[in-house]
Amino acid sequence: MRAIPAEVQFEFDRRMTRSIPVQVQWKGEGTNGYVVARSFVLPDTLEITGPAGHVQGIAAATTDPVNVSAVVGTSQFRVNAYVSDSYVRLRSSPQVVVTVSMRKK
Repeated sequence: MRAIPAEVQFEFDRRMTRSIPVQVQWKGEGTNGYVVARSFVLPDTLEITGPAGHVQGIAAATTDPVNVSAVVGTSQFRVNAYVSDSYVRLRSSPQVVVTVSMRKK
C-alpha cells in the first residue's frame, strides 16, 4: 500500500495562558427609575489557556446574565463566566460574584 503524498506535515499552535477581564452581561432595567450606579466583579480577571491563536482572540470572559430589574439598593449575584471559543478554557472556577448598586435616576 502506498499513500500519496508520501509525507504529511502538521503544524501545531503553541499553548498559551493569559489573564482576561470579566465583563458583566446585564439583563433587564431597574424599576421605578432605578439605574445601575456602580458595579464590580470578584475576581475581576480570570486566567484562560488554549492554543495561542485562539487565546489571543479572546478579549474578555462574559458572565451569565445578571438581572437587575428587581434590584433596589445593593445586591450580590453569584454567576458563572465563560468564553465563547470551545478551544479555550478557564484555568480556575468560572464562578464570580457581581455586586451592583442601584440609584434613583
